Amino acid sequence: MIRFSLLLLLLCSLKITVLAQDQANETSDQACINFVPSAISPNGDGINDVFNIEMVCEVQNYALRIYDPSRRLIATLARPGEAWNGSQEGQPAPEGYYSWQLTYESPSGEQVYRRGEVLVVR
Repeated sequence: MIRFSLLLLLLCSLKITVLAQDQANETSDQACINFVPSAISPNGDGINDVFNIEMVCEVQNYALRIYDPSRRLIATLARPGEAWNGSQEGQPAPEGYYSWQLTYESPSGEQVYRRGEVLVVR
C-alpha cells in the first residue's frame, strides 16, 4: 500500500509538472506584454503623457499602429519602447478613443496580434 501511494504521488507530481510547463509555453507569447495603458493625458505634466505598450520580451517585427476615431492611421511605431505622444499631424489629437493594433513575432516565433483602444483625455 505504501509503494502504491508513493507511486501515485510521484505520477501526480509528474503530471502537474508537465501541465505547468505546457501552460507556461502557451502563455509565454502573451506574457511578453507587461502593461497597456487604457488612457493618456498628453498635457505635458509628465504623468501619462504618452501611449506605450510595455514589453518584457525581446520581440521581432514589432509594429504598433494608432488610428483616430474615424479609423484613419495616424501613427506607426516600429520599435518596442517607442511611444505615441497624443499628436495627430503635428497637432494635439482631440479627446476621444483611439484604436491601436500591435503585431510582433514572439521569442518562440509565433506571430502575435493584439488590438484595443486608448482614451485621450485633455
